[in-house]
Amino acid sequence: MFESAVAVPEGRSLVVRVTRGERSSIVYVEGESDSAGARRLGVELRSVCNRYPLVVLDCEGLRFLGSTGLEVLLDAHRRARVHGHVLRIVVSSPAVLAVLRVSGADRELAVFGTMDAALTT
Repeated sequence: MFESAVAVPEGRSLVVRVTRGERSSIVYVEGESDSAGARRLGVELRSVCNRYPLVVLDCEGLRFLGSTGLEVLLDAHRRARVHGHVLRIVVSSPAVLAVLRVSGADRELAVFGTMDAALTT
């Protein structure tokens, strides 16, 4: 696997790192998913969801998920499915889980409490 990082412009609060393997990719996010951060995340997720059969989005470092970020996750999930691929999301933050539950997105997205669970299911 190799890793790349998305440059975070000065004053931005979302860090995105991507690890790519032969048939899978892990996308790590840290910080707060404001509109600008969500757009950057969307670019990365579109790229990996188009290419890799398995994409795991590690949201363990995510402190805030706004409506734009939620739309990015749903779009990535749908994009992966179109290609016959799978997007799994790792999240245990009560704040982020609440957004997924209240919006109903937890019923559409594959949400896991740990990275081990997401990788072995």
